[in-house]
Amino acid sequence: MSTWLDTETKALLQQVPPEKYAPPTTGTFALVLLKKGKDFVRLAEAFTRIPPHLAPAKAADLVTRSCPLPIASGLSLGDALLGQFELVCCDSISVFLKVEVLSSATGAYLARLYSQVQSSSEFEDVIVRVTAIPNTDQGKRIVQQFFGGAEKVSVADGTGYSYAGAMMRKKARIMAHWAGKIGAEVTIAGDG
Repeated sequence: MSTWLDTETKALLQQVPPEKYAPPTTGTFALVLLKKGKDFVRLAEAFTRIPPHLAPAKAADLVTRSCPLPIASGLSLGDALLGQFELVCCDSISVFLKVEVLSSATGAYLARLYSQVQSSSEFEDVIVRVTAIPNTDQGKRIVQQFFGGAEKVSVADGTGYSYAGAMMRKKARIMAHWAGKIGAEVTIAGDG
């Protein structure tokens, strides 16, 4: 799945958290789930793809726990980014922090930080229209990753897929990047 993490996707993911909590290249990181998406099955599947690659039973148990919820610790920057990518694709909000910050910060400090991250414009819902996702292996891969399967999008006479609805701005921007690579058209309302 690390093939999803090209330079532009990494840049879109790194817009949150602030630099001082997660400098871009050093240390180890912890991934914390702040808000779950509604599709718990997809979320549990995402947990199995995030290092350390939880077993399905452990992932299913984790989905039932309340947030904020530490998902993994001791991650490299790349693994933390992959985790955040997987979670945002499931309409979930997460943050990665240096392990030292997570282990030494007070509960009040972390609560303020988590609140600040969740109120970021990156996690606001925007209206998205996607057209012309081709019915190819690449198109199906995008539909699976960002929507959870073809049953969540419209199918146009077997030739391709489309979608119109709301999603988090961060997810919409990342999806637009990947959809554009295969010729699909994505319009994000209010996103210049």
